Amino acid sequence: MKRWASMFAGISVFILLLGWGMTQTATRTALSTIRWLPALGALACATLSPVLHAWRWQRLLRVIRQPLSLSVAVHVTTWATLSNYLIPGYAWAPVKGVVARQIYGVRLARAVPTLLVEQALDVLGPLLAGLAGLALLPQARRISLATPSAAVAALLVVAVGILALAGWLAWRWSTRLQAWLSEAYQATRTLLRSPESYGWAFGLSLMRWTVDILSVWLAAAALHLALSVPAALLLAGAPVVAGMLVPIPGGLGVREASMVGLGYVLGYPTGLIATLAVLARGIALAGLGLAALVCQPWQEAGND
Repeated sequence: MKRWASMFAGISVFILLLGWGMTQTATRTALSTIRWLPALGALACATLSPVLHAWRWQRLLRVIRQPLSLSVAVHVTTWATLSNYLIPGYAWAPVKGVVARQIYGVRLARAVPTLLVEQALDVLGPLLAGLAGLALLPQARRISLATPSAAVAALLVVAVGILALAGWLAWRWSTRLQAWLSEAYQATRTLLRSPESYGWAFGLSLMRWTVDILSVWLAAAALHLALSVPAALLLAGAPVVAGMLVPIPGGLGVREASMVGLGYVLGYPTGLIATLAVLARGIALAGLGLAALVCQPWQEAGND
């Protein structure tokens, strides 16, 4: 019941922002004269993003001897991401691990370290983008955003601490879980001792973070909204982190409301920012679907 209530709340905020944005004259003008080349560029970036995401996971799995083809990795990644719209965002990694185990035979205990690395990198990227955008802002605006940014960072630290404590207690109290965690520990050691895993993880993460930021910047350009570099970093990063911190599936409504709030502080027309937030979400979902469709004909259970 709580899940459906949170989903309804997120959808309601999303629809309200869309409706409010459409009441603004500047928004209607921008949509009637939308620039299709930047819009298509944003869609291309949004399509490439899940492929890079899946490619990173595939390379990490190979390090721990759990190979998957790239097409299969894209399939699992896209479905796990879409599952975020039924469950909170932090359940993405467990869903991905279970799907990979049930359908493709990937050992969950060995896959867990790769999923934890992915989850950490997926938080780190938007967080660093938001902090970089904040640091590049003029001092007056930076001060106005410093307190909420510090609060987000503190919440992340608390969340990591709670997870670590839960893991330690589970280890102490469950003999069966100790064997499972032992296998996960061995896979973690393999990952940490492999120089290849560092190169692929950070290289592909950097590429993914770049295309995600470019997608938002190009979507804004399609609406005739010229974002500065700090604004693009902040608007592409901070709302994603905000969406991860609330138990609303997909962070729906939270990300969009965060973007509108940040845009208002930065001095951009709020109607256009609301439309940008909705458009960016739509482009991200369309890109996710395109990535799944493009890779579907080549989906196979073996290696590429």
